[in-house]
Amino acid sequence: MLLVAAVGLITLVARARTDPTRETAPDVTVLDSVVYPTDTAHVRVAGPTVIAYFVVPRGAVDTMPNLAVEADDWNYAMAVVRDSLEANGIALALVVDGVVRIDSAGSKDVVLSLGESVAAGYVFVRPGEPPCLRRGALEQADLLTLARRFFARPRSLDVSPTRCSSRAR
Repeated sequence: MLLVAAVGLITLVARARTDPTRETAPDVTVLDSVVYPTDTAHVRVAGPTVIAYFVVPRGAVDTMPNLAVEADDWNYAMAVVRDSLEANGIALALVVDGVVRIDSAGSKDVVLSLGESVAAGYVFVRPGEPPCLRRGALEQADLLTLARRFFARPRSLDVSPTRCSSRAR
């Protein structure tokens, strides 16, 4: 069972890191006079989007035996959540890198540090607004409730990076 989970995690990480839609470069990529680390995920946002992240440092699967199981559970949970989010007109992007560059229509690219070691959480992005970072895991029902509430709210002057950090009720 652990072997199957480890193979699943390695496949997930490899697929995310070799995604042909992502930019590739040697050590850094220079775009618009900004330097991005190689391990930067690039997410293009055209509508309401939740970016779910589970940062997996290189080599961690070999040194942390439970990580493969946790990643497999996360991958399964995100597949279930994706259907519910998409039914509500909300896209879901999955990220395993420690940095994400968000290319959102109507605003400049935003680069967020998600964590250097094993970390999980969510970034809520509505085009034209700064993204909102929600660190930590959520139950599926809480994530769906929070996403619906976040994207249903009218645009406001509140652009604080923590406006989505309170737990869903």
